[in-house]
Amino acid sequence: MDTSLEVKSVAVREQKTRSAWGAWVPLLGIWLIGLVVRLMLTQGQRVVWGDEPFYLWLGRNWITGQGFTFTGHADVHHGPLFPMAAGLLYLLTGDMILSSDILYIVFGSLLVLPVYGLGCELYERRVALAAAGLTAVFPALGAAILYWGTLTEPLYMFFVYSGLWAGAVALRPIWRTKAGEAAKGWSAGPWWAYLLAGLAFGLAYLTRPEAIGYFAVAGVVFVLFRLLRRTLPHRWRVSFFAKLLLFVLAFALAFVPYAYYVYLNTGSWMVSEKVGVTYLTCIGMVSGDVTAFDKATWGLDSTGLETFFFSPESYNISMLQLVLDDPQTFLNVLYMNARNFVQLLIDPTLFPYALLVIVFLGLFRQAWTRSRTFKELYLVSSFAPVAAFILIFVQARYLVAMIPVMILWLACGLVTFSDWLIDTVERLRESDGAEGEGASQPPRQLAAHWRTVLNVLPALLVMLGLAAMQPVVVHQMTNVGWMRIEHRLVGEYLQPTVSRDTVIMARYPAIAFHADTQWVPTPSASWAETLRYARHKGVDYFVLDEREVDIRPQFLDMVSGQNVPPELELFYQIDSGGARMLVYRLREAQG
Repeated sequence: MDTSLEVKSVAVREQKTRSAWGAWVPLLGIWLIGLVVRLMLTQGQRVVWGDEPFYLWLGRNWITGQGFTFTGHADVHHGPLFPMAAGLLYLLTGDMILSSDILYIVFGSLLVLPVYGLGCELYERRVALAAAGLTAVFPALGAAILYWGTLTEPLYMFFVYSGLWAGAVALRPIWRTKAGEAAKGWSAGPWWAYLLAGLAFGLAYLTRPEAIGYFAVAGVVFVLFRLLRRTLPHRWRVSFFAKLLLFVLAFALAFVPYAYYVYLNTGSWMVSEKVGVTYLTCIGMVSGDVTAFDKATWGLDSTGLETFFFSPESYNISMLQLVLDDPQTFLNVLYMNARNFVQLLIDPTLFPYALLVIVFLGLFRQAWTRSRTFKELYLVSSFAPVAAFILIFVQARYLVAMIPVMILWLACGLVTFSDWLIDTVERLRESDGAEGEGASQPPRQLAAHWRTVLNVLPALLVMLGLAAMQPVVVHQMTNVGWMRIEHRLVGEYLQPTVSRDTVIMARYPAIAFHADTQWVPTPSASWAETLRYARHKGVDYFVLDEREVDIRPQFLDMVSGQNVPPELELFYQIDSGGARMLVYRLREAQG
């Protein structure tokens, strides 16, 4: 008797082990695919440009005891989490680019986990696996992110979607609609889910401040959905508000210390220093006026010794006051941003519009139940923080946070198509008798391995198509005027001949980054004003890109080589990419 029980116990354990492996091995394989895709993408010679050098300089300076700065004064514009993570990796690697690549590979591939969890929570495991697979190879989450010029997106989106998954777990009572499940469902919304959601949104906020929108939206959804369950006993109502408080406190754990740091350096309590200055500087960019953007961002402040973007004068710009002072401009910004929002979202580099057909199939193939309606409303609510950019400025990299939700809907459509495919194949295998005689036999069931093949085939084909798009997206993202391989080449030319203390003045930080030197931005100003600024900053070299002349005609003589100011001495020149790059040495002031 005892032996029989022991054998049964061993058999049960083995069955559970096989079941666990069967559940996790596919997800592990998908994660490895995402890891390999991103590892391969980083093998190219990419340019570290845009805001990415700022984050990496901040991280290196912070971890090496130089303070959270790269401009000479405390930085309050860039979120601290990515720089700190990159700084810690820099201690191990000694290479800022490698540190950035590691964060991109690790957190980019790990995004499949919260997307899978969200799919399991809101739909079913087949949808979750399909969504995870699509996330692993989706070009907007792979190639595009690598070349957008920040690389904060993998870290940011991992925490955003971890928070959304935890929020879905907290809302399980809403998904449970069967008789007798209300009480059981409420207990399934555990305290740790509220804690994790608040903490995840807090970490996302420390990466990029707009994540506070997810915290606010999730809190509103928790309360509104809770009000729809008025039949819950009083003790569960008390439990809900205790958990909601836990959600707020977990977010505050990340938010308050950084908000206090910003207060110490600006004198104001604010969610983000970026809102007002971003709106002000991007008014021109919204309508395609790059020159206006350049002057607003890189023009000199009232002292003439600092560019506006890095000046303390930009710290307390009120967007509300700007809107009240010029409502007509604000209305134009809204219109242009709304139009750009739609155009960018269905761009092939973000979400290929051909896939929208499958998205609609997944969303509207069947009528929604009450539970399904709540789930979709939860996902749609996550678009609110992204849609808020319509008030300021819209870029593709701002919209990418919507893509995993759209991938979930795409996965729903692919699973629906799989079901249709299986059912169709089975019906084609029917053994029909004479028509009209009722002799038709029931459909013959497919073998398990064929059902598995047809189950994964649609998702697999789309994954292969998306993987094949990665090189195309790389070409599109690198074939733009403001991000040039020549910036890296000039920097690498200078790197062996200059020290890290050398100060390079250039419009593009990539040049100084790849030269491993100090950087100050070239101001949008006359040469006399620029020279005064350069002397103040201790500039050693001035690098010009011929394409700058389109928005800075005051530098035309220096690019053409005619009437070059006597303070400049040509040090190096490169002619490639259809535009010259010139490196001038700044002569010491006489007397």
